Amino acid sequence: SDGYCSEGLGYWNYGFGHFVLLAETVVQATGGRLDLMADPRVEPIARFGRRMEINPGVYPAFADCSPNAEPSSWIHWYVSRRFGFGWPEGRKATLSLAGSGGMEGFGLFGFANSLMDRKARDATDLAQPPRDWFDQAGILVCRPAEAAKRSFGAAMKGGHNAEHHNHNDVGSFLVAVGDHAPLVDPGSEVYTARTFSGKRYVSGVLNSWGHPVPRVAGSLQKTGRAAAAEVLETDFTDRADTLTLDLRAAYDVDGLKELTRRFVFSREGSGSFEVTDRVAFDQPNDFGTALITFDKWERTGENTLRVGSGDHAVEVHIDTDGIPFDIKAEPIEEDLPGGKIPTRLGIDLSKPAAEATIRITIRPAQTGSLAAQTEPRP
Repeated sequence: SDGYCSEGLGYWNYGFGHFVLLAETVVQATGGRLDLMADPRVEPIARFGRRMEINPGVYPAFADCSPNAEPSSWIHWYVSRRFGFGWPEGRKATLSLAGSGGMEGFGLFGFANSLMDRKARDATDLAQPPRDWFDQAGILVCRPAEAAKRSFGAAMKGGHNAEHHNHNDVGSFLVAVGDHAPLVDPGSEVYTARTFSGKRYVSGVLNSWGHPVPRVAGSLQKTGRAAAAEVLETDFTDRADTLTLDLRAAYDVDGLKELTRRFVFSREGSGSFEVTDRVAFDQPNDFGTALITFDKWERTGENTLRVGSGDHAVEVHIDTDGIPFDIKAEPIEEDLPGGKIPTRLGIDLSKPAAEATIRITIRPAQTGSLAAQTEPRP
């Protein structure tokens, strides 16, 4: 009921897009007597694509979704007119949209439809709110302050591991600077028979190894509805947004007493994003986390990284409360669309611990030279 599509933005385009086409067909065929769009559940779903936007043109690739996915402009035209949203897409000429959405889109926009004579609202709904929180899905999208000189935003995910087109990704996140995300959730793989078989989670981009989430006592996340994040805290203000999750249920680890992940997105200054993992075992055990990127990166200090290049780069500071840690870069060698290969930057404590905290702070980088390393510096 919060309008979230757990399959991802690409499947929202496909599934909700076909619902829009069906609704238009039915309303025309019945002379307006049957209007599927009048169902009160539809409007929150219609807002999903716009609510998922982090920065202009940047959307999270949670679940089986392409990192390049964006809402279909013809869907936004239709729902903006239908619900009076005042989105800029609603003011486009219909013939300009006739080539979008395939043959169905041509039929919808190449000929008269039920909304062509409805006057579009002025495009006043342009500014995005500072955040969008899908309270039932456990998804938070954080945006920069309106006065920010650089657009720094983030999206984070609670949820569970039995979602539609599921990935084992409870606690995942990504970070955007401007129109690019240097730290990502890598999205979907190229579909094969394995993707929809009992071996689905052999894939390094579908299991939790390919996501920026903890690895606990050497274990990845388990699959299933019970592997769910519990929301412990939400605190949303103009200055900062905080989301705290209990992740214990996502791991089948004996003696795991505590596992929390706390996200803090700050809009102060140029912005920052802090991810704090706290773990406690009944005896010392291995613990680590990861960052995922498609970009080049370099280790700039004992506790610091730079990921990305130019105006889209971020600086990463790692704090483990004095416990030594290792950084290991590994390619995620799966078949992704376009042949792209993400890198997993594993951040692992060097020795077992009964209690530990890993705090990662991410900020927009000061502009400089292109990050050139693909392996960490000694």
